[in-house]
This record gives sequence, structure tokens and C-alpha cells, in this order.
Amino acid sequence: MVFMKSMNTHNRGFTLAELLIVIAVIGVLVAISIPLFTSQLAKAREAACLSNRDTLYRHIMIDLISDPSITVDDDLLAKYESQDGAHCPSKGIYKIKKDEAKGTFSVACSKHTGETGESSPSDALTKTGLSTEIIDLLKNYDEIATENGYKPVSTYDSGAVGLNTRTDEFLNLLKKYNLALDADQMKTWQFDRSNSFFYWTPVDISNLPVSNKQTIPVLRYNLKTATYTVWIADVTSGDKIVNDGDYKVLSGYQKYEPSTNENSKQQTYENASKHLQNALEKYKHS
Repeated sequence: MVFMKSMNTHNRGFTLAELLIVIAVIGVLVAISIPLFTSQLAKAREAACLSNRDTLYRHIMIDLISDPSITVDDDLLAKYESQDGAHCPSKGIYKIKKDEAKGTFSVACSKHTGETGESSPSDALTKTGLSTEIIDLLKNYDEIATENGYKPVSTYDSGAVGLNTRTDEFLNLLKKYNLALDADQMKTWQFDRSNSFFYWTPVDISNLPVSNKQTIPVLRYNLKTATYTVWIADVTSGDKIVNDGDYKVLSGYQKYEPSTNENSKQQTYENASKHLQNALEKYKHS
């Protein structure tokens, strides 16, 4: 009988008091975890919102690179919200916030703090007249060309394209890396590998006569200093190509002082583009 009583003692279930204690502990844990979960969810939404606004900001800056004259306003922002599918997960409203004194803008949300950008278009455009991928390729051209079996020469000219020259190898290398020069803005270009300069102009020099001295404004990117300046170039004949005649090249560069006299911080793509437009206006009427 004693043995049976012992067995019953060891197999008894939980008492009501024990169950109530367990339920109370679970309730406390749930009460603690729900606010924590809600807080983490809010932080995740805020992070997603900031990421979406950063995407919109970068999209606007990319457009400013190609066309600095565009108007940055809420209508433009709404257009990109629709294109990129970038919306506030908490249903906040995105607005362009401008600081006229600094010349900067950012993308703000009505429900979340933290702002994107807050840099001026000129700051963002300092190194973007050429894509960063093309700039990297130009900087490392000797090494990349050698790896691909090309023999670098001192300059590559747009006029020599299609004449079985090293310039064709240069373009083939760009194509291999899915890169291309802007056909509208770079109708004439020259890569001076020896000095790490890349020149270009929207003027097509292929049909310009060289008998009378022709000069045209060009934009120059300095790969060493990451600066943009405007220069005035002579149009001359390139090397004689067997069975193909002469081609035109840029040479004899002279400073365009409104641009070259600026300090390095002012020598951005945006500023240089404005100087180039002014110089082209003078060129058209000369």
C-alpha cells in the first residue's frame, strides 16, 4: 500500500496554482515582447522609407547629371515614385525639401525623420560628367588594355574610328565592359592617355576645314585631379591612314579662363558645362 501511494505521488499533474503561475509568466513575456516587436517593426518601416527616399534622391541626381536645367520639385518626385515603386511603408507623403541658402535639396517624409541627400547638385556632379565606370576604365587603361591584348598609344581620337586604328581597340574595350560614350554630347572626343585627360565637345569636327584655323570649345576631365574645365582646341589633320585619307583631331589646347581660373572645388561638371555652353555660344557667332 505504501508502494502504491508513492507511485501516485510521482505521477500527479500540475496544480491550479502552478498553472496560474505559468500563465502569468507567459502573459508577462507577451506584454514585454509586443512593444519590442512593434518598436522593431516601426524601425524596419523607417529604414525602408529612408532607403526608398535615397533611391528617389539618386534617381533625381542622375537626371541632373544629364540635364542640369531640370526643375526639382514635388511633381518630378511623384513621377519617380511611380516609376521606382518607392513609397513610404507607413503611407507617409514624400516632399522635396530645399535649402535655398545652401543650394541643396533632400527628400523628406511626413511620417519619418531622417533626410536623404542634403548635398548640392554641383557637389554630386563633381565626378559624373563621365560615368564612374568609364573613369575607372580610363584610369586603369594601360593594365586593362594589356590584359586584353591591346597596345596603348598616347592618344585616341574620335575621328579615327573605323580606320583600323588603336582607337577602334579603345572602343571595343568600352563595349566589352558594356560602356559607351554619350553620342550627343561627345560627337568629337580625345583620350590623352599620356596626361590622363579626356576631352569632348558636342561639335562634330569631321567636316570642318583645316585650311583656315578652326577653334572649338571642349570640356576636359582631368583623371588625376577629378576636375572639369573648358579649353579652346584647334582642329587639325590627324595621321595619314593608308587608303583612308586624313581625319580631324583636336590639338593646341588654350585655356578658357572663366573656367580654368576657378579653384579646384569650383571645377565641377555642372560649372564646366555652363562655361562650355557660354563658350559654344561665342563659337557659334564667331
